Amino acid sequence: MTKFVDPDASLDTPRLTNSTVTIAWISADHRDFAHAVAIRQQVFQQEQGVDAALDFDGRDRTAQHLLAWVGATPIGTARIRSLDAYTVKLERLAVIPSYRGRGIASQMLRWVLQHLDRARVQTVLLHAQLYVEDLYLKLGFEPIGTPFVEAGIPHRKMQRRSPGTSRMESDVPQTGVTKSGYASLCLTV
Repeated sequence: MTKFVDPDASLDTPRLTNSTVTIAWISADHRDFAHAVAIRQQVFQQEQGVDAALDFDGRDRTAQHLLAWVGATPIGTARIRSLDAYTVKLERLAVIPSYRGRGIASQMLRWVLQHLDRARVQTVLLHAQLYVEDLYLKLGFEPIGTPFVEAGIPHRKMQRRSPGTSRMESDVPQTGVTKSGYASLCLTV
């Protein structure tokens, strides 16, 4: 699995005050993965009525995950899976209700796209819930095909092709998470 962690990022960035969002890469084995699980349960299962078996589909261990905090409060998560050497799928993007409407999902997406561009990922795919399709359009994603229903919710397949993606597979940087498990970037909200 290709890791998308920026090797130059500070890996021990402390969680900061309420005006700052801290975003970190974590694995399913990381001590904070339980927070990502809780956010997904709240947003997808409780709010949207998605079956737990659909949300937790057995692919978490082979994926990388984002976790976002404001201060010490976990507020958002996303999952990124490698489909091949050049393509990833962004999934399970969720922000808890009390932090929506503040641009946090946009910040999380910009952060992950920056890391994926550095790793020379050519294509990012996702299935966008139709009510948030504009969020992805603003970040350079393009719709593919017609809407469809997934987990009882209208979606559209979308993709983003990274600029300057022509490269050899051997050019893909191999990076990883150090023992702390964090690679983070702090963004002010």
